[in-house]
Amino acid sequence: MDRETKLQLDRLALEEDRNLQGLMLEACNLLFQSRGMARIAEQKT
Repeated sequence: MDRETKLQLDRLALEEDRNLQGLMLEACNLLFQSRGMARIAEQKT
């Protein structure tokens, strides 16, 4: 991804006290939902 996108994701993660993996899982679930699919992405520990 381009530098500006990465920087914005980093800022968002910092502001929300989250990691990038968590943000990306949320993004995947929102994409699935928008396509009428189940929200199934979850973080593995």
